[in-house]
Amino acid sequence: GWQALANLLGSSRSRLKSLSIKDNYINDEEHQSLANSLVNNNTLTDLYLDNTDITIRGLQAYSTVLQSPRSRLKHLSLRKNRIKNRGAILLANSLVNNNTLLQLNLESDVSITSKGWKAFSRLLCRRSSIMDTYLSNHILQRLIGDEYTLSGDLMQLLLMNRDGDRQHVARQKIIKCHFTGENLDMQPFVDMKLGALLHVIAWMGRDGISLLYPFVRNMQSFFNFSDGVKADNGPAAKRQKVQLQSVAHCPNSYIGEW
Repeated sequence: GWQALANLLGSSRSRLKSLSIKDNYINDEEHQSLANSLVNNNTLTDLYLDNTDITIRGLQAYSTVLQSPRSRLKHLSLRKNRIKNRGAILLANSLVNNNTLLQLNLESDVSITSKGWKAFSRLLCRRSSIMDTYLSNHILQRLIGDEYTLSGDLMQLLLMNRDGDRQHVARQKIIKCHFTGENLDMQPFVDMKLGALLHVIAWMGRDGISLLYPFVRNMQSFFNFSDGVKADNGPAAKRQKVQLQSVAHCPNSYIGEW
């Protein structure tokens, strides 16, 4: 039965690429056995667990598979299960470092509310810092839910991921989250070493002036000093100020290969 299937999947001789066990009642122990066999499986790419009465314990077992560096799963379907918000958040968290899953199907599950879907928005674009955004998931391309359950922001992030070029996707998300709107936080740049800052400015100017405009507009942050604090007017400080002012007037001269 299930143990024989688990033994096959866990064998180095397994060449199975797609497995469908949908519309079967599978208890937690059986899900655990199957998941354990998949942790080190590097051939299976498609797994269909639709309508299998999976519980949070079963999802926890498969979350281990999604976190395994050996996993090659590209498509996971969990249609017609009641995984609820807790299960959705668990799945999203398990995909933080996943580099293979392209599609997750959670259709026909009314137990997931906006709270659960927001976990996937955070997965695709962590907004707390530029580095967190860079390290977000740029792999997942399709998240299937019932009509109108996915927000416009989540749909936009999924569309970005379909670009296929992870570096380009990361750049677009950084622009979207940190360089649009009126409130550009300049403090990370103020604290940055000059050499790194020039590279960042070159990176911003790679596609033209539109991204640089809000940055240059706020560059007074580099030259303002608190009341009662004497400004550093030494040679190094003057040199940095001249270089930054040069970038403001001619950013393309710093772009180079960026």
